[in-house]
Amino acid sequence: MPDANTIPACLLGALERYANPRAQMFRGANTWESVPAQEMLRRVAGVAKGLEEMGIRAGDRVAIFAPNCPEWHIADFAIQGLGAVTVPIY
Repeated sequence: MPDANTIPACLLGALERYANPRAQMFRGANTWESVPAQEMLRRVAGVAKGLEEMGIRAGDRVAIFAPNCPEWHIADFAIQGLGAVTVPIY
């Protein structure tokens, strides 16, 4: 688990305490869609595992080159959870 005063630790704490069925909301084709807390956590953990298997370690810089989308947040939390640094490219 990340240090208590980090953004990933705050995310994990909030997902544990509040376990909201609408932890992440985004605009779909015709309606608002939601991602439950447990699913969001599963996605973040999956991306973090993949990045770790690619050799990403604490202190590394990882660029996200993507439009504003739900996956952007998942990648950002995964990168920070590994102790790496997100470099946003818009």
